[in-house]
Amino acid sequence: MKLSTIKLNGKEESAFYFDSGYIPLSIINQHFHVQWPLSFESILKEGLYESVLEWYQQHENELKVMEKVGFDQAISAPLFRSPGKIIGIGMNYENNLGKHQDYIEPVSFMKPSTSIVGQGAYIIIPSFSKETTAEAELAIIIKEDCKNVSVAEAPNKIAGYTTSLDMTEAAIHRENPRYLTRAKGFDTFLSIGPTFLSASEINNLEQLEVKTVKNGEEIAKNNVTNMRYSPYFIVSFLSQSLTLKAGDILLTGTPGSVEINDGDEVSCQINNFPVLINKVRVESVSL
Repeated sequence: MKLSTIKLNGKEESAFYFDSGYIPLSIINQHFHVQWPLSFESILKEGLYESVLEWYQQHENELKVMEKVGFDQAISAPLFRSPGKIIGIGMNYENNLGKHQDYIEPVSFMKPSTSIVGQGAYIIIPSFSKETTAEAELAIIIKEDCKNVSVAEAPNKIAGYTTSLDMTEAAIHRENPRYLTRAKGFDTFLSIGPTFLSASEINNLEQLEVKTVKNGEEIAKNNVTNMRYSPYFIVSFLSQSLTLKAGDILLTGTPGSVEINDGDEVSCQINNFPVLINKVRVESVSL
């Protein structure tokens, strides 16, 4: 199952994603006489994800032949607006020199929901920024509330995955590592989507290749298999210290960051996912 959030006729709602276009959930409800919530976020938080997935799998062939809303007829919106938590994992890929040896547990941080934007929106660099970077990352979407999950149990707590771009004001972070929350928390400093893929859509998670791309140039890439901490370990590790809630977003780290400036275009490219693309501009300040 693939889901996107779109703006259609002035309203945002989630829609099933197909290569030929979207089927909004409002049309699904009308056509099939069901009453699914119109946002993916609500489906997760109301505990309906498994029911929707099962329904989709039963009706997939019918959905494929239904009339679609064209990609040019709808505006892509952020996959989520207000997840309960957004937790990032840093320094998670092996580099050419081998694994980092200076820490034994994942580096983690949190981002506010006010940092979220979606496909096509501008990443706004603060006017005072000396260096803002962007990082392409695979994002985990939590399916249900969970605590003290084992690595073996973790796959059952994951609804699926999406693409993301995590921004950092690197100069602030360099000034003092304790400034990480501020450095990563600016408005527009997290792009999510445009499309969610259920775990069942991904045949080999470890072979997903994550790429950071700027202005069409590939800056960095790596495979999930080269993560120090796998997605399943990340879910388990974080659940040992806090309750993960349905709809929480976990960022799994980047193969590499790139400095971004006014006029740039940056993207997260992961095989099997539609590309996430955002343009960049510097904040304008009124005098």
